[in-house]
Amino acid sequence: MVKGLERYLKYCAWEEDLKNETRIYLIKTYMREEIVAYFALKAGMITIDNDDRDIKKEKCAQAEGIELVPETASGIEISHFAVNDAYRDSHNNAKGIGEYLYPAFIYPIIKKVSRSIGVKIVYLYAADTGENGDTESGKRLVNYYKDVFGFVEDNSREYRPITPYYDSGCIFMYNII
Repeated sequence: MVKGLERYLKYCAWEEDLKNETRIYLIKTYMREEIVAYFALKAGMITIDNDDRDIKKEKCAQAEGIELVPETASGIEISHFAVNDAYRDSHNNAKGIGEYLYPAFIYPIIKKVSRSIGVKIVYLYAADTGENGDTESGKRLVNYYKDVFGFVEDNSREYRPITPYYDSGCIFMYNII
C-alpha cells in the first residue's frame, strides 16, 4: 500500500468507521489471513449541472423568496482502494488483483445498498500523479479505472462533486449505477 494509505489505515480509518463517517473493509486470505487489500465506502452526493433546468419553476421560486439549489444525485464514494504491497510481493507480484477485487467485493456491496436506498452514481477521486507530481503527466490510475472498471473522467463537468480538502488535487471519476 502507498505510505499515505497505510498511515490512513493504521491511524485514521477505525475512528472514521466508529463515527459512521465511512466503512472500512479488509480483504484477507481465508487460510493464512493475510491482508490482500482494503477499501472504504461512504455515502455522498454530487450536483448535476444540466441544461434541462425549469426556468419557470426557478422564477416562481425566486418570486416566493425560495433559493433553489442545483439538481443532485445520491451516490456512494469509494474513498479508498489499495492492494497491500506486501501481499503482492509475496505472491509473485500478483498483477491484476484489483481487477478481481472490485467486482468480487466492492461492487456487490454497492449493488446491495442501491437496492435498499436510492443511489444513482458511484464515484471516486483518483490520486493519480505523474513523475513530476502533477496529474496530467501520469494518469495511470485514471486510465486503469476507465479501462478496467468503466469509470468516466467527466471533463464536461455535468456532474460536479463537492470535493473535500483531502481529495483536492485528485481526479473525480464516476460510473452511473
